[in-house]
Amino acid sequence: MLGALDDFDTLARTLAHRTNCAVLMPAYRLAPEYPFPAAYEDSLDSVTWAAKSITSLAGDNVPLVLTGDSTGGNLVAATAQSLRGKADIAFQVLIYPVTDIDFNSGSYTEHADSTILSRRDMIWFFDNYAPGEERFRPEVSPLRAEDLSDLPSAYVLSSEYDVLRDEAEAYAAKMRLAGVDVTTKRFDGMSHGFLRMHKLFDVADVALNDISEAIRSAVAKRE
Repeated sequence: MLGALDDFDTLARTLAHRTNCAVLMPAYRLAPEYPFPAAYEDSLDSVTWAAKSITSLAGDNVPLVLTGDSTGGNLVAATAQSLRGKADIAFQVLIYPVTDIDFNSGSYTEHADSTILSRRDMIWFFDNYAPGEERFRPEVSPLRAEDLSDLPSAYVLSSEYDVLRDEAEAYAAKMRLAGVDVTTKRFDGMSHGFLRMHKLFDVADVALNDISEAIRSAVAKRE
């Protein structure tokens, strides 16, 4: 519902520099003007196009890595599920992703009144993006998918003071139980959205380095 490509320009450029990867930033339609499945379909289209065009975008034999934070993490998770067997995705990075519709988890209860992202905020987002029963579909709540096997290897980042902490970690655990190679990292003392402040304080910069190293390692395994 919120945000624009320019908001993530610095982060994307820094990620490109630290990973030595070409970075493609697709825009997607926002709710409430364009509720589900608009953003999800835009994500599917973007990744499908990138997979088919990767040679012209980045060269021969280049692995495809999907990375997203918050709603972007939700779209990465849902897209990776939907494109199993259809696109060769080498790795997925989920940064404090939205993975479920449970507003009563432990982290939602602990941090309901967070000034960064509150329980009330998330209810409002879902009411506008995926009202009614649609929100329980795995394309909206990836944690609710029955089968998480054969997904790309993943790096999942969570932050301690975040209503989304528990669902991010639950999704990582469920992928791991399904046989997916998953690395998880919780950044204590941090709240939702902290990664974009990587130029302002050390912990965010360390987190971005950690993500970059995970991507470089995943790419090296495929080259």
